[in-house]
Amino acid sequence: MARPRLLLVDEPSLGLSPLMVEEVFTYLGGLSDSKVSIILAEQNVRMALKITDRAIVLSQGAVQTEMGAADLMNDTSFRQKYLGG
Repeated sequence: MARPRLLLVDEPSLGLSPLMVEEVFTYLGGLSDSKVSIILAEQNVRMALKITDRAIVLSQGAVQTEMGAADLMNDTSFRQKYLGG
C-alpha cells in the first residue's frame, strides 16, 4: 500500500508481551508525523491515549464521551469509571 491516508487498527496489543506492546504503540505514534489518520480500537486505554489526539469512549455500542486525549486523561469522572481512580 503506497501512502495510505487512513489506517484502521483493532486491538493491536491483544496477546502481545509488554515489550511488544511498547514497540507497536511507538510505531503507531510515529505515524502521526507521516500524516496518516488512524482509527484505533483498543482496550489498553492508557497506551491508546498516549498516542492519540482525540478519543471517543464507547460503552455497549453507544458513545459515552468524546474529547481530546489529554483532557480525557485529566477528567476525574473518566479516570474513576474507566481507569480505577
